[in-house]
Amino acid sequence: MNQVNINLPAIKNIAVKGIRRTAVFMGLGINAANNPDFRQYELAKITSLEFIEPISDEKTLTNFKTEFGRWVIGNGLRELIETFCVFLDEIHLV
Repeated sequence: MNQVNINLPAIKNIAVKGIRRTAVFMGLGINAANNPDFRQYELAKITSLEFIEPISDEKTLTNFKTEFGRWVIGNGLRELIETFCVFLDEIHLV
């Protein structure tokens, strides 16, 4: 009879790492989207590339921040799904 060794802590770590990563990144993103004082959205200051005109009205910025919050949640869900797929692949291998 062949002996099979399964490293359950390593497999579990795949899921735990993905969940922690998602929780932290979603927390950062949602907090930024919900913080009325956070208004730094321009890439031009960092990259010298400008893709949109500077936002001059509060309504447009609020709309962008609302959409950003939705985007963060969607990407968090995607991250969890991808992590779960990797986790299941590892379970399948063993």
